[in-house]
Amino acid sequence: MQAGKLGVVVIMLALVGTILLSWTLSMDVNEVEVTKYNPLADMTGEFDREQTPEYVKYNPSTNYTGYYTDTSVIGGVKYFDGVSFTDSSTPNNFRVKANPTVYLDSSITLSDYSGDYPFDDEDYTVSYVYSSTEASNGIKNSKSSTSSVIVSLQSYLADMNLSAAHSFKICSNANLPSTVDSSSNLQIDAAILCQKSMWVNSSSRMSINFISPARLAEENVPNGYTGPSGVHFVLPWLSAVVDMDSLQVTVYYDKDCSQDQMAGTYPLSDIVLVYGGSQSLSYNVEFGSSADVIAMGYTYAYIDPSQGVELS
Repeated sequence: MQAGKLGVVVIMLALVGTILLSWTLSMDVNEVEVTKYNPLADMTGEFDREQTPEYVKYNPSTNYTGYYTDTSVIGGVKYFDGVSFTDSSTPNNFRVKANPTVYLDSSITLSDYSGDYPFDDEDYTVSYVYSSTEASNGIKNSKSSTSSVIVSLQSYLADMNLSAAHSFKICSNANLPSTVDSSSNLQIDAAILCQKSMWVNSSSRMSINFISPARLAEENVPNGYTGPSGVHFVLPWLSAVVDMDSLQVTVYYDKDCSQDQMAGTYPLSDIVLVYGGSQSLSYNVEFGSSADVIAMGYTYAYIDPSQGVELS
């Protein structure tokens, strides 16, 4: 019996050896020359290089609709431009906002249009606070107006009768003055924008206290603070971009809609425009009577993606 088992083992080993030998002999041998280096120094700093992603996100719609040019960036918005395409007869996911049509681009006299007064109480006082020195009545030194025009911005834009405009850019003609002559009336060439919620009802009189940037810096306090006398102070806005599609307004502290001066975005229904006034009273303030306005409209179109796009 032991001899039989041993014979079986010998035969199996012989078969395995034969298979391995035939597989080894059937292999093709390719000699490859390899150069090896011993690294002596890091030279990567001697050459320009950049890290690139192994892949990028693929968005078919953006690949067709994301084209724009330097001239089609208006008011920080990138409008479709620079390529031609075939219009689709039906709406689809490849919608483009074409380069806009400008309906108005000029300086306007603000009194040429009108709007609704935004408050129930008809009496109002607008004050411009310019000094950090306490006055004898306990209120910061300021100049006031009871004759400036106070209107809802939404109703004012509606009175301009530019219903095709999708956006408005409104810029004051000047920034706020850095110094004020306390012995005379004050002319500020800036139209003012603010929120309805910034106004305070006091003894059936709506009032607001705009604070100058210089005064705010002197006090080293946040915008919108309440002073020792209980008076609320706010830094006014001097320019705005109005999106008529979303009815939202982005406002700025300077007259040029500079991105680093952006104050925030608010509903159009909550924005108030203040301009004009009279200097007939002593120590009065009069705000700007004109502003630069750009009104733009655009149309939507849909690309037929089967036809692709072509550089113009």
